[in-house]
Amino acid sequence: MVPFKLEGQRNLATSPLARQQRSALRIKAEIARIKQSAASPKDAMRVGEWVPIVRPAAQVVESAPPIPKTSVAKPKTNPAPLRFLDLVEVEKLTNRNKSTIYAEMAAGTFPKQIKISAGGRRVGWVYAEVMELMHSRVDQRNEP
Repeated sequence: MVPFKLEGQRNLATSPLARQQRSALRIKAEIARIKQSAASPKDAMRVGEWVPIVRPAAQVVESAPPIPKTSVAKPKTNPAPLRFLDLVEVEKLTNRNKSTIYAEMAAGTFPKQIKISAGGRRVGWVYAEVMELMHSRVDQRNEP
C-alpha cells in the first residue's frame, strides 16, 4: 500500500485508526481462510492453526459462577430526605423578610440555622423544620 496525503492533512495511511482497521481486516481474512481449510475447529487445531471458539451468550451466562450473597448493613433511613434552605429560599417559602426571620429566631419561635460549611460562613435551615413551623401555624389558625 502506498502512503498518501491529502493536501493540508496528515498521512491517513499510517494513522493509528488506519493501522487498526488493516489489522482487523487481516485477522478477519485469516479466520475466513482457516474456516475454509478446516472442517471443524478441532481439525484446525490438529494442523496447528489457531481458531477462535465463540460461545453463544446464553452459554457464557449459564457457566458463570453464582454471585455470593453478602449481607450489607443498610443505612439508617430517615422519613424525609435532609435538605438545607438558604436565607433567600426561607424568605420565599415563609413570606418573611430577613429581619423578621432573625427576630423570630431570637424569640425562639423560628427554627435555628445550621452551619453548612466548615468555616461556618455558610448557614441554612432544615427544610423539614421550616415546613413543620408552617404547618403548626396552619394548625393554630384552625383551632377554635
